Amino acid sequence: MEEEERELNADELAAEVERLEASNREGRLRQRYKELRKEQRALNTPLTSPPSIHRRSVTPARRPRSDSDDAPVDCEHKRRMDIESKYAMPSPETFAGGSIADFRRFERSYEIVFDTRPTHYEDDRRKILFARGYRRGSPSDAWAWLQASDKQPIVEWTAFKDWLRNETQPDGMRKMEASRRYREASQQTRQRVAEFVTYLDGLEEDMEELPEHVRKDALLMGLRPEIKIKIMETLPPPTTRQQVADL
Repeated sequence: MEEEERELNADELAAEVERLEASNREGRLRQRYKELRKEQRALNTPLTSPPSIHRRSVTPARRPRSDSDDAPVDCEHKRRMDIESKYAMPSPETFAGGSIADFRRFERSYEIVFDTRPTHYEDDRRKILFARGYRRGSPSDAWAWLQASDKQPIVEWTAFKDWLRNETQPDGMRKMEASRRYREASQQTRQRVAEFVTYLDGLEEDMEELPEHVRKDALLMGLRPEIKIKIMETLPPPTTRQQVADL
């Protein structure tokens, strides 16, 4: 009798275990169903759709932001360069050394080029790079030596001109020569007063700064006699070089 009860109890136990397992499976299914419903609402797609179309859109990774992103395209700069390119560029002088007069012709020819195309040559490095291609002989050799040395590189156009001027003629010798020519300066037969003034101004660039009365007297004394006499008879007498030049 006890053995039969044990068997009955075992059957009941097995049935109870099966019932619990079925109930547990049903609970897991319900829980899974709830999870799927949540995913459906999140994706806003039907559950019957194939899993392959449930891919979420992936935002592409952004590259690091740089300062150039904020720099607008300088259309105006490009437009100016295009306009300047339409004009014929004057041929600059080739400089192989020589006198200060040769250097001044070289200097003026490049200033004309830069004035013709200011946008192309608004940077001093471009000016120097352009002018380097028109040097020959000793100036070119001196520049190569300078670049190979440990000296501070020249990156400004004004400094480049000063260096080339001193290579043509040292500063002290240039001042002595300019002073001598200044004292001996006289207006030539077919030379206009304005041209003589320009000549004196060029000499003064290589001299110490002069008082205005010295500059006025140098012009007056250097003029041709007939012009000088006419100016000296003027009342009131001129007190500046510009006043002499204007008479």
